[in-house]
Amino acid sequence: MAANTEDAIEEFMGDNPRASEWRALRLSLTDRLKSLLRQHEQETDLGTLANLERQIHTLREQINALGTEEIVSQFVEDSVRVTIARPDLGGEEFED
Repeated sequence: MAANTEDAIEEFMGDNPRASEWRALRLSLTDRLKSLLRQHEQETDLGTLANLERQIHTLREQINALGTEEIVSQFVEDSVRVTIARPDLGGEEFED
């Protein structure tokens, strides 16, 4: 069933990245942000500091956007898994 589930998720997601792909991109940018923050702490030139601050701001926005995409994709993937795992009730109606 796992292969069928993953196939269904792939089909449902289409060309959209999976949550794991968004996570990898986010973590890559997070590493870059850490590097820029270390560089910012050591920099003394005001022009370079201003440039680093712009880059840091931009990276933080991108990291937040990737985090949102990751959460949305994970929700979609989990929804597909739950739908597949849900037992087929055969259209029966239940009485209270």
